Amino acid sequence: MWLPRPVADSAEPRSRSRRFSAHYATNRRGRNLDSIQEKAGSSKTEITDEVRAIDQIADKYSEDKSALIQILIDIQDKFNWIPKIAIVRVSERLEIPISLIYQIATFYKFFKLAPRGRHLVRVCLGTACHIREGPKVMEAVERALGVEYGDVTSDGKFSLERVNCLGCCALGPVMVVDKDYYGNVKPMDIGKILAKYD
Repeated sequence: MWLPRPVADSAEPRSRSRRFSAHYATNRRGRNLDSIQEKAGSSKTEITDEVRAIDQIADKYSEDKSALIQILIDIQDKFNWIPKIAIVRVSERLEIPISLIYQIATFYKFFKLAPRGRHLVRVCLGTACHIREGPKVMEAVERALGVEYGDVTSDGKFSLERVNCLGCCALGPVMVVDKDYYGNVKPMDIGKILAKYD
């Protein structure tokens, strides 16, 4: 049979909790690199600059928990993806569980938890593009880059993604590199298009 703990005993854990909170508060902004290093699996020298950049982003929003998505967007803009160290640091700064940050980062397709290339190549394989030889365009892009969709080239220059619609079906097949749209693309055009990007 379960019985509640006596009230007198509950004071001890509470005081321990207060001690932990006081320690955490002093380290929260005090660059607790040992904790971050342990959770992110990186060396201190690798993470110092990244932590500074993440702290600047968190400071910009005054550590407001409701700004979590915008903070993740800014981190992704800065690093071109969301590294594990960023999730750990944001968790510490905003006092939000790491699991909750991962839930948000994996729910929105916009967020990338793996490194991306400097240029994002997206090929549409939606219905309109598919019937206009979109799969052949995708094959040509994969050959030109030497990767399959979902991968990054070995030099880190390009990431290749497949999408189901880019909103310009009349121009199919469509390919987008960063924010540049290319319509009525033929497999023979791929080399010329990719050569524009350094």
